[in-house]
Parts: sequence; C-alpha cells; structure tokens
Amino acid sequence: MEVLEGRLRRKEEQELVLEKKRRQWDFELWVAISWCLLIPHHGQLRWKLVPLLLLLLLVPLVLVLVLVLLVLVLVLLVPLVLVLVLLMLVLLLLVLLVVLLLVLLVLLVLLVVVLLVLLEVVLLVLLEVVLLVLLVVVLLLPQNRHFWNSYSSLSGDLLAAVDLVVFQWKPPSPLDHTIKCENSLLFVGK
Repeated sequence: MEVLEGRLRRKEEQELVLEKKRRQWDFELWVAISWCLLIPHHGQLRWKLVPLLLLLLLVPLVLVLVLVLLVLVLVLLVPLVLVLVLLMLVLLLLVLLVVLLLVLLVLLVLLVVVLLVLLEVVLLVLLEVVLLVLLVVVLLLPQNRHFWNSYSSLSGDLLAAVDLVVFQWKPPSPLDHTIKCENSLLFVGK
C-alpha cells in the first residue's frame, strides 16, 4: 500500500513539474515570437504577425468601447425619451383640457340661449295673460261700457285696451264739453 501511495505522490509531483515547465515554455515561446517580430532580420522588421497581434489587442478594446457607448446611450437616452414622453403626455393633457373648456363654453352659451328663449317665452305668456286680464277688466268696467258700445269696431283690438288702461282714458261726455267751453269763454272775458 505504501508503495502505491508513494508512486501516486511521485506521479502527481511529476505532473506538477511538467505543468510548470509547460507554462514556462509557453511564456518563453511568446517572448521569442515577440522578439522575432521586432528584431531586425537582414535589415528588415518582421511584421508578419503584427497585424494579428494588433487585431487581438484592438478587438477587446473595440468591444469595451462599444459596450461603454451602449451604456452611455442607454443612460442618456432613456431619461431623454422619458422626458419626451412626459412632455407629449403633458401636451396631450393640455389639448384635452382646452377642448374640454371649449366644449363647456359652448354648452354654457347654449344653456344661456335656451334660458333666454325660455325667459322670453315666459315673459310673452305673462304679458299675454296680463293683457287678457286688462282687457277683461276694461270690458267689465261700467264706466267704459259706453266706449265699447260706441266703438264696437275696436272692441277686439288689444292695443286699444292697453291704451285705455294705461292712460285712464274716459269717453268725453257732452256735459264736460260744455263746461270746458264755458271755462274758456270766462277766461277770454277776463
């Protein structure tokens, strides 16, 4: 058993040593290739692998730059887009508010017009009622029966009834005419 364990330990140690040598060889090979590329050979530089090395160096840099630009674009554009969306929403709300105010104004104007029409109708009905009452009162007054009998052609005229009531007109009697004439003669005689 001890012999097997010893062999296993030696084998593991040999593998570790080989791994270390492999790493050292890889590093030495890399250094050798790099020096071969840069050391002049017959008066010229060996640039055969330089484009490949530059490409290997540039690809990660380009990827990092693209990622940084994407992050910056996202960080800058997302708030800008949000602000633009909010501004559009605010403008839409303002337009809706203006439209609502215009609709309310139109409804208010229509309401005022309807109220004015109703008021006019009510006033006309009241005026007709008042005029009919006045006409009835005028027709039923005993002092005005003589007028209505004398001027029967005007008995249906509503304006005559209004004039009669407003100006308190009474038909002249022959006695009044005589008194007025005597008064004027007396005045002239003085």
